[in-house]
Amino acid sequence: MTPSDTINPNGQWTYGYRSTVLSSSLTLFTNNNLEHDNSINSVVNLQGWNTQLGDPNIAANTSSVPLPLWWSGQSLGVDELLMHPGPGNSASTFVVARWTAPANGTFYLNSSWKDLDSRFGDGFSAELVHVNSSSIASSLFGANVSNGASTSTSLSIALTAGEHLDFIVGTGAAGDYLYDTTGLTATIDGVPEPSSMLLGALGFVVAAFRRKR
Repeated sequence: MTPSDTINPNGQWTYGYRSTVLSSSLTLFTNNNLEHDNSINSVVNLQGWNTQLGDPNIAANTSSVPLPLWWSGQSLGVDELLMHPGPGNSASTFVVARWTAPANGTFYLNSSWKDLDSRFGDGFSAELVHVNSSSIASSLFGANVSNGASTSTSLSIALTAGEHLDFIVGTGAAGDYLYDTTGLTATIDGVPEPSSMLLGALGFVVAAFRRKR
């Protein structure tokens, strides 16, 4: 796949946001000039998407080493996706990384979310949602994560080609979206051949986030 930031959706992955957890809709990041950034928060090699207001955003470490985040004192690993929600009770509260099943089959998921900015705030919410072939959304996992903590889930699910799994980050329990920088790591294995989200197929990150130079 040729690296490009002008296509979203791009292959099996799409990136965007929405106002509620259990929704099948997704507002995509698509505006290359206004929403794509090669250096999110002025961090070189932290490439991704944000709205014109800054949040929500979603970005990848496109280097080969952990990437220090100056605002939190922590680092984003090479196998992590950075996600930050938008303001509570807004059209952009929940930031979403969506994976679309390429074929019918049973898929095995391991995913974890962790707080990458524990200085202040009220933590964040982590959600995993299945959107079926009838565009009905159902929760597979959900947790309110306290400041500085993490959460994870492992499960298997039968999917039809074209169905979606949405990996979501929202605001904390009090609705405060500040200091909600979150790291997501996950793997998805299944048919017709193993397909991983971050650990085994970092190419999706590069293809989806890197700007042509």
